[in-house]
Amino acid sequence: MSQARTLFEKLDASCEGISLKESICQQVQRIISTRSYSGEPNLSRQRDGAYIDRFGVPEIVDQYSGSGDELAHYRQVIREQIMTLEPRLLDVEVIELNGQSGMATCQLLLTTKNESNVEQFYFQN
Repeated sequence: MSQARTLFEKLDASCEGISLKESICQQVQRIISTRSYSGEPNLSRQRDGAYIDRFGVPEIVDQYSGSGDELAHYRQVIREQIMTLEPRLLDVEVIELNGQSGMATCQLLLTTKNESNVEQFYFQN
């Protein structure tokens, strides 16, 4: 009979074999891939699991039309969400957003206590 494990032990085991950088990148990709919704929550959407509050970023097509002000605002939203939801990062810089192709992408400079890395992430539907 196996011994019951705590949630912390289960979470710790799920990260075995991956580096800190990989773990952070996985979390950032989850944030980028998840859509957050503004406005009043719709109870039917909550029951269906479609409503996510305070996690992820708004849909890129809703926020980004290519103008300078909207682009700067969307970059700031991405940065703030990642900084809020990934405490292992000291800083995030949105280097590039590309919403013109079939698969929207962003390039981020992620800074931890020990290093800075430029990584590419994909907005998924």
